[in-house]
Amino acid sequence: MVLAHLENPHIEGSLFQGIDHPPFEFAVLISGFYAPWWSIPLGPHRLRTPSLHIFGINDIMVSPENMARLIGYFKSPRVEIHQGGHFIPRTLSWRRFLVDYLSSRGTHTGSARSQHAVAVRSPTPPLCWEEFCSIQRMLDDAS
Repeated sequence: MVLAHLENPHIEGSLFQGIDHPPFEFAVLISGFYAPWWSIPLGPHRLRTPSLHIFGINDIMVSPENMARLIGYFKSPRVEIHQGGHFIPRTLSWRRFLVDYLSSRGTHTGSARSQHAVAVRSPTPPLCWEEFCSIQRMLDDAS
């Protein structure tokens, strides 16, 4: 919601209307989800802020449909799925991945906003869980 408001401060009802704050360079959303009660001022476009979405394959707090709906609001999301539940993965491979990903983002200004700065290798092998595969198919179809 904050990303949408920062990208669209001119839209009526924006939380940041009249406030001079640039959009974020990137976002990391862990167990993020769409909440229908939020007002998201998207205008005619998807969110341009590069985003990393991390979900647990065994998350019982957030449905795959709400995860997919949130991801659908982004122009170029990167999605990573871990073997756990509704938490930040803490294994060594995930810690390395997060450090590498955040380091790859650096302190870019403007030019890196349209894409992920550097390709960082996924911390897990490709997973195909029925509901998450359907999310991936939905994302592929939307591209």
